[in-house]
Amino acid sequence: MFLNAKKNYYTILITALTFSNISLAQLKIQSRPSPERMVATLLDTSSHIKVSNIKFYGNLNSCGLFQSNFKYLNFPKEGLILTNGSVEKAIGPNNNSQTSSVSGYNYNSTFQRISKTRNVFDTSLLEFDLIPESDKIELEYCFASEEYPEYINNQYNDIFVFLISSSLENFRTKNLAILDDKTPVSVNNINHRNNKNLYLKNVPWQKANMKIYDKQRSLIELSYYIQYDGLTKTLKATAEVNPNQKYHFKIGITDISDNAYDSAVFIKAHSLKSVSRISTAPLKSSSELRNRLFRINDGENISISVNFDLDSSNIADYSSIELLDVIIDYLKEYPSKKVKIIGHTDKQGDEVYNQGLSEKRALGVYNYFQTQGINALRMQHSGQGETKPAFEQDAKNRRVEFIFTSKL
Repeated sequence: MFLNAKKNYYTILITALTFSNISLAQLKIQSRPSPERMVATLLDTSSHIKVSNIKFYGNLNSCGLFQSNFKYLNFPKEGLILTNGSVEKAIGPNNNSQTSSVSGYNYNSTFQRISKTRNVFDTSLLEFDLIPESDKIELEYCFASEEYPEYINNQYNDIFVFLISSSLENFRTKNLAILDDKTPVSVNNINHRNNKNLYLKNVPWQKANMKIYDKQRSLIELSYYIQYDGLTKTLKATAEVNPNQKYHFKIGITDISDNAYDSAVFIKAHSLKSVSRISTAPLKSSSELRNRLFRINDGENISISVNFDLDSSNIADYSSIELLDVIIDYLKEYPSKKVKIIGHTDKQGDEVYNQGLSEKRALGVYNYFQTQGINALRMQHSGQGETKPAFEQDAKNRRVEFIFTSKL
């Protein structure tokens, strides 16, 4: 009897210690941020994305800025939450399997087109223009819903989207909230049966479950701090784009058919990045440069290694001239193409001095192109000093960048 009492004591003690650790974690949400602050939260400021024309459609009580400090759960530390209800309902414990709230914004043509129904309710939609500097953008997020698990394989799942569109020729509007096989992210497609490696179930918050799941503390933590009955692990949305071209981006979520059962998307802070899918290391061989030029699109950039005399804009060697001549041949073959010539330096030396040096070196290349018959009206030159490093190895940042476009 004494042994049983001792065993029960240790069970209670372990459970208490587990809950004590979990109670230190928390999820905080600040509701009603401005649309500008929402976008600023998403942007990775070091990735060189320009944004404009920011708009939000919906009830500001349906969006918020969240912070978390979970001890066991792998979840974004901070970011933006958009819901088709009230953000306050996102906070646990998970003590209601049918949490529903109403935002009251019931019309949006974007979701009517996607869902092919006029029965669209409680929409939250953030949209803006963006101009990326490289050829790929990405965003990290997780999707959560009260529709788990009752409404798996149901035609009326809530909808959320990351839509990217452009006026560029042959660019079709794309939903980036998809898996690698192009399957849309939804309750139907990620759950305990389908793509279960990407799914996190959220058990009801009950004291009995603390004992059942004692060795799965992330489950207890999830159950105590998040209300939704299920969610995805953190996923990544990506899109291939043309550098320095304008795109329109929409992030949204809505109820379909009725107002019941809330869903949300948690978007990781500073995860909206402009990254490169093609190696941007400065090209050093003529053959490699020709191959790259052969498949370049309007607005894309190329960096090459041009060696200059020390602290000078004078081109130093034949290998650099050979690379520049490849670009000159390309411009002569395609007379409608124009080029922006941008000089970059490493971080050695004074910032103001490096800015001036980068401008001189871009001008040196510009002048050489003119001597080889390229009309000045087809070119622009500028310097960005040490302000836009593209590589961890500082020496690689001494480069000349060329952006090819149909108009300056």
